[in-house]
Amino acid sequence: MTNRSPEEKKLDKLLLKAAAAGDVAQIEKLLDEGAYIETRTNSLIGMGRTPLHKASVKGHEKAVEFLLLKGAKIDPESELYKTPLLEAVENKKASMVKLLLKHGANTQARNYEGRNALSLAMFNRTAEIVDILRRHEDEKTLKESLARRRAQAELRARKLAEPKTPEMPDTVTVFHKLGDRVLQEIFNFAGRERITLIRKEKDGPIEGMVRQNFSEIDDKTCIRAAFAQYAQNGGKIPEEEIFTQALDKPVLEKPNLDRPGIPPAPKGGGK
Repeated sequence: MTNRSPEEKKLDKLLLKAAAAGDVAQIEKLLDEGAYIETRTNSLIGMGRTPLHKASVKGHEKAVEFLLLKGAKIDPESELYKTPLLEAVENKKASMVKLLLKHGANTQARNYEGRNALSLAMFNRTAEIVDILRRHEDEKTLKESLARRRAQAELRARKLAEPKTPEMPDTVTVFHKLGDRVLQEIFNFAGRERITLIRKEKDGPIEGMVRQNFSEIDDKTCIRAAFAQYAQNGGKIPEEEIFTQALDKPVLEKPNLDRPGIPPAPKGGGK
């Protein structure tokens, strides 16, 4: 933070000292008085360290917990690109490493030598911290894997919950615009029926459905057009099985018994 007054800068320096000493009560008092929680050291040694750096390197776990509770950033970098986690690893503070990992410290941050937390622990031959970091990475990988599986399962569940067009063999689907809606016709040649669906959009939820046998459809033009597409797609049902004589037979008018030339029926069953 720039443009700090002399009084505020004094509070910031006192905060750095309190963090280095692990004095939680003094840290709280200074923050209440206006000390900046992300203030930085500006000495030649340890340049750019925050109060969290200072508390971490000394192993003051309560001070670290309090600073994080008050909103301190978990991964600030010093001028040498050291985060509090890297400081804790470098100074062999195993309990502090666990604490920072619990709060989500970045294990892939690298110092000025290009070492991350694990490579630094291996370089320092601190077996306990190496084990802590490896177990953390294993647990993180497992959690990420479980999260991916959970997300995939939720996606499958959503897809199963979505209204679907009936999947049937020997079908042809045709779409038409119907005002601000989409009319979907499914010609099921195996079942000799047409299923008509109304949707707001092509893949939207079904708003209405009508099922009709082919014999109930007066205009067979739509059936013949769909069958032509079905045959072109390699459909196996022969045309004569779909368009039987009964299906295409026109409806005959009843004879008019009062027409000229047709004698009326005798009354009373007379001879």
